[in-house]
Amino acid sequence: MKIIPLVSVFGLLTVLPLSLSAKIERVVEKTFMVTSAGTLKVETEGGSIRVQPSSDSMVKITAKQKIRADSEAEADEILKKLTLTFSAEGSDVTAIAKLDRPAMGIRWGSNPVVVDFVVTVPAKFAANLKTSGGDVVVGDLEGRVDVRTSGGDVKLGKIAGEGDAGTSGGNVELAEGRAAVKLNTSGGNIVLGRAV
Repeated sequence: MKIIPLVSVFGLLTVLPLSLSAKIERVVEKTFMVTSAGTLKVETEGGSIRVQPSSDSMVKITAKQKIRADSEAEADEILKKLTLTFSAEGSDVTAIAKLDRPAMGIRWGSNPVVVDFVVTVPAKFAANLKTSGGDVVVGDLEGRVDVRTSGGDVKLGKIAGEGDAGTSGGNVELAEGRAAVKLNTSGGNIVLGRAV
């Protein structure tokens, strides 16, 4: 008879964390037409960044907002503290997700909303990418590539331009470098596929 209450308490403890980590996802998309090779700048706090090359003359940005909320109304309130900025100047395109931290207070030591970016750019583009904790994946680009992440992995494809990629705690991988590319990690491995 004493086993039943223990099982009930265990069941309650395993369900409780799941309810605390409920996530609501919302997607924002933006497209910019570009006429020449430019630079993509992306910054996010804790989210991942993926940049893919394309033969089109456009930059297409998809921002996936992952919100820790138990209802749509709570998600709306959290998103009031998130500034999501998309801009273009000539062929240079910027996407920034910034959370208003003082107004958010403390919520179990992590961000109540994380924004992941997936961006498609012309293959001739350069990229300047920064995240405070997510992974960064960059496809084959011809321009300069600069990447910083505080805790995620960095994976680069074939990079024709110069670059600087670093992480404080993850792995760094470069499939192919055709110019001088600096790779740095404080706590992971560095894998270089091919240097031309």
